[in-house]
Amino acid sequence: MRDFESSVREVVEKGEVVRYQSIPIYEGNNLMPKGVMLKARGTNGFSLDVTIINKK
Repeated sequence: MRDFESSVREVVEKGEVVRYQSIPIYEGNNLMPKGVMLKARGTNGFSLDVTIINKK
């Protein structure tokens, strides 16, 4: 996740306003998410959509 979050940080440091969402992905009744979806949209066109599945 660090690489994706770093790309968001870079555009924010350049002055872009970014709306960032981290959405957990659950499976069944498991309390531990199986992954996470990262979504980000910036005021100057930055866009990020990625799904990261946890390693077992």
